[in-house]
Amino acid sequence: MSTNEDAVTARDNRTQSEAGKDEEKLVNFRTLTGLSIDDIMRRVRAEVARRRISRVGTDESPKVRTFVLSTPGWAPAVPRLQSKDRYYLSELLAYSDADFVDAASLAILRRSADETAFNRFLAPLRSGELTKIAILQTLMASPEGQVSGVQIDGISLPSLLERWRKKKFLGPVFAWVHALLRLEKSAIRQAQLDAYQAQEIQELGRIINEGMVQLAQGIVALKVDSAGQVKAAEFEALKSQVEKMKSYAGGPESVRVKEFADSPASQLSGLEAELRTKVRTLEEHLDRLNSSQGSMAGSIRQILSRDEEAATALRALDPFYAAFEDHFRGDRAVIRTRVQPYLAMVREVGAGTREAPVVDIGCGRGELLEVIRDYGMIGKGIEINRVFIDTCRGLGLDILEGEAVQSLRAMAEGSVGAITAMHVIEHLPFEHAIALLDEMRRVLRPGGLIIVETPNPENLTVGHHWFYMDPTHRNPLPPEALRWIVEARGFTEVRIERLVLARELNVPPPLAEDVPGADAINTLLASMRVASDYAIVGKRP
Repeated sequence: MSTNEDAVTARDNRTQSEAGKDEEKLVNFRTLTGLSIDDIMRRVRAEVARRRISRVGTDESPKVRTFVLSTPGWAPAVPRLQSKDRYYLSELLAYSDADFVDAASLAILRRSADETAFNRFLAPLRSGELTKIAILQTLMASPEGQVSGVQIDGISLPSLLERWRKKKFLGPVFAWVHALLRLEKSAIRQAQLDAYQAQEIQELGRIINEGMVQLAQGIVALKVDSAGQVKAAEFEALKSQVEKMKSYAGGPESVRVKEFADSPASQLSGLEAELRTKVRTLEEHLDRLNSSQGSMAGSIRQILSRDEEAATALRALDPFYAAFEDHFRGDRAVIRTRVQPYLAMVREVGAGTREAPVVDIGCGRGELLEVIRDYGMIGKGIEINRVFIDTCRGLGLDILEGEAVQSLRAMAEGSVGAITAMHVIEHLPFEHAIALLDEMRRVLRPGGLIIVETPNPENLTVGHHWFYMDPTHRNPLPPEALRWIVEARGFTEVRIERLVLARELNVPPPLAEDVPGADAINTLLASMRVASDYAIVGKRP
């Protein structure tokens, strides 16, 4: 099996003026999103490739996955209070401002604070007219508070002090003395509040930055349908995220953030204005994108057309490569014999069932899948050559059409019992081979088997001649190197199986020891008798 790589043919029928306008729009888009034209092109090509291989086992049009953008949300530095029957006073005093009102209501009344509670307590708390202790006392004395019966350990003494503060004449003096005695603890408490406040500022800043990045990426990631129009649902989803960011900047849903912005904390004074400015910038970007989506869609549609034309050109080679394989790969009966040793390995790990099928990557003409079926096991193939796909389906085999890595990514983790790849890995660039091994490991269930067969360059004839008979081969892979790579990608019990069954070597017999030069000649002959193929066998731990 050969792997088709993305290619774009240079065919452009636009006039120079039209090309200049489209180029200017792409430059403006790069300015708005922070992405280069190369980045945009790479993402478009990746989407084209994904759509091309998404038609798995069917001739229907590919399904486009819905665009989803998740903007990060803000949460207070102090975690939400857990419901229980008894609290320490310090647990409740850790909250500030509106969070304290809400936490007190949750603890004592068993429900979040409503608008009435905020109106009653928040302004007096901020002005100093009410203390936290007074609010707790009020809630505990309410009918709801008496029914809930929640206990707050450590509140008795502060309540007593609170009552003394209210006494005429003696109250202010008592308050001054009490404040003086608690000066050290007050400093510690203030330091804690400053730390919480700094954490809130950092978190809000992080949300702004992440939200900006995600929204910008979302603009670039807007997909186009077959008519070249930006999908309305996806565009509306992106706009809804802008509205969510606006809520963090002080909209009607952002009570908490607005409360912090209105609080005396000077560190937060400019945060709301900064966030509003950034949201306005995002809205401007969206407006520009909305107004120019028709022309942008036209440009992207041309790119998609080019990639489809490249894919069509590559597809035209499918019959050629299938004929090449038929000529050099060997008779079907020979290949069926060669794969026989793999049946025992598959059975040993319990693969080949409906719950743990065998997946043959690059199944070609389907010889291994035929043998698996003949022995009552369940398997499916992955193939990209349409001539081979038609051949396998004509034999009643289960085939997925698509590129190997993308097809595996569509499978659930741990859903496969064994994966085979016969003469596939030598066709792949190194980074693609690593990605393939990683996806194999992901989809295999624990204890699942991997079998990767490839030509053996230890055999002198293979290494210097037969390997290069296939012009789509990239480079030979020495057994020890591939064994190490497979092990390094997380597989265990990795071993090398050198294969000689149904493989004629046609090597002359060794020379007699008394023949001049026999040692050197016999060494060469021995290197030609090494197994012409080998397989790396391993398991997912």
